[in-house]
Order: sequence, then C-alpha cells, then structure tokens
Amino acid sequence: MKGLTNMKPGRKPKKANIVSEPRPVDATQVLNKDRTLHYVWGRNDDDMEMADFAAKQYIPATGKEKIMRNPFEKVEDVEGAVKVRGNRILMCCPKEIVNVRRKARSARHVPASKSAAADARKLSRGQSDFAIKGEGSEETVRESIQE
Repeated sequence: MKGLTNMKPGRKPKKANIVSEPRPVDATQVLNKDRTLHYVWGRNDDDMEMADFAAKQYIPATGKEKIMRNPFEKVEDVEGAVKVRGNRILMCCPKEIVNVRRKARSARHVPASKSAAADARKLSRGQSDFAIKGEGSEETVRESIQE
C-alpha cells in the first residue's frame, strides 16, 4: 500500500481516458420483428434457393421490419415493401411451421448411444452383416496359474 500513498495531500488522482470504438452496424440485423415469424436471408438471384424457401413456405417479408443500415443513408424500408439488400432478400415463415419441421427432423435422428447399443445386440446375436470371429481356441489356458 506504500505505492498508493506517494501522492501529495490535496491532489486528486488522474483518471485514465478510455477510448472505445462504436459498435459496427450489422447490415443484416432486423429490427421491429414480428415475434410469430421466423426470419432468414435468401439470395434472390439463386432460383434453387428461392424454390427451396417456397417449398418450406417462406414468403418475402413485407411487414414493419427495419433493416440496420448506415444511419446517414436514405431509409428504404417501407411497410408493405419487400426488404432487399443487394442480392439478399428477407424471407419469413410462421414459427409454428418451423417448429414442426424441426421436430420432424429431430425425430429422424437416432442418438449415437442408441444406435451403438442396437449394433451391439445384433453382433451378439449374429444378426449383423459382418461377424467377429476369434482366431483362438475354445479353451483358455492360463500359464501363470497352476490348476
């Protein structure tokens, strides 16, 4: 504590100037989202991706959503208009549909522990496509223990 008492009486300690940079603006950040919708960005110049989004029941977002941009640029996000940034388009789908799709996908997934246990049962019953055969004899002889 001796180093802290070197200051002359009556003087205030100097404060350090902290310099921080402003947070960069994310051009894909969406504000004023509808909580019932799931949002994704799609490439509007890729027909296969647009067909995939249409099959998954996504539509172009035309609500009150606002896209973060440079604050000095003209605001182009008008309610009812499609939100496009370069070759990207903002798409949305009801969250209920997305949740049903996710549950169906997770139901198809088999955990590794269950599939390993099933494989072990098949191997023990000899029902698998491959069999493990030992090269040893039927009788085990222990050399270190006299019987």
